[in-house]
Formats: sequence, structure tokens, C-alpha cells
Amino acid sequence: MVIWNFQEPVEDSALQLLDCLFGVLQYSVRIAEQDESHIKMSAFWIDFMKQHRKLLLESEFIPEEPQSMYPLITVRDGAEGLSCVYARDRIVTIPQGVTHFYIANATRCEMVWIRSVTHIPCQVVVRNCMGEVLSRFDVNLNETVYPIEVSVTGLIECTIKE
Repeated sequence: MVIWNFQEPVEDSALQLLDCLFGVLQYSVRIAEQDESHIKMSAFWIDFMKQHRKLLLESEFIPEEPQSMYPLITVRDGAEGLSCVYARDRIVTIPQGVTHFYIANATRCEMVWIRSVTHIPCQVVVRNCMGEVLSRFDVNLNETVYPIEVSVTGLIECTIKE
């Protein structure tokens, strides 16, 4: 169960939802007591969890660095994958063979570092925690680490171009 103070910034509340990303979320709130930003954030992340339920709950689960409380967790199911970054300064490697890859920023840092083991052209869409598009751009990823600005508790969507 998650609970938050409605006077907190919406990004702080979204951190709690991202802590439940790889589990089954128990969510019960009084909608009438929430402000518009909390409603949008809740709807965005809950819809994302529903839409990607199989990926989040039934696919290959790859937690990293147990000695550091798993600061990066990745799941992959065929051509789709997702990493959630729980600590700053971690590098997300987009695996070979995926066509869609998501990166959730569960840190208080507004930068995520990504790379690929091979050269891949990507279309990137960056969203805030309410699902609003902040930027769109194309990038050619390779072994070089590439910084992407993303809001706290935002989402990066990478679509691999053929």
C-alpha cells in the first residue's frame, strides 16, 4: 500500500508508485481529495503498469548490484524491455534485439545515462511523471554513454528504428 501527503510535490508521490513498479500495486485514494497533478500522475503510471503488466510481472527479471539495494532493475520480454533506475549515476544499457525500451527515472536526479552494446538508431520520447511529452528527438546509440535529461519520476521511451 502507498500513502502520501497531498501537499508533497507530485514527483515525490510518483516515487512511491515507481517503488512498486515490479509488483502488484494496491492503490486506494479519495479522488476528490487529490489535486489535478496527482490525478494525472496516478493515471499515467497506473495505466503504464496495466499496459505493460506482462513485461513487468512475467518476464525475465534482472536486478543489479544487490550490495547497493538494487539501484537498477531491468526486465525483458522478447522485443520489449524496461529498466528502472533507483540511484543516480547508473548507466542503462539497451539490450540487443529490443524494438521498444522504457527507462523509468526513480531518482531525484534529472539525468539518466544510456548506451547500447551495438550501434542502434533510436527515436526517444521523454515524458514527465504525468505522462506529458517534454521532448522528442533521434539519437544514434552505441557504446558511448549518452545523457538524457528527464524529470524526476519521468519516463524515457526508446523506439529502435530499422
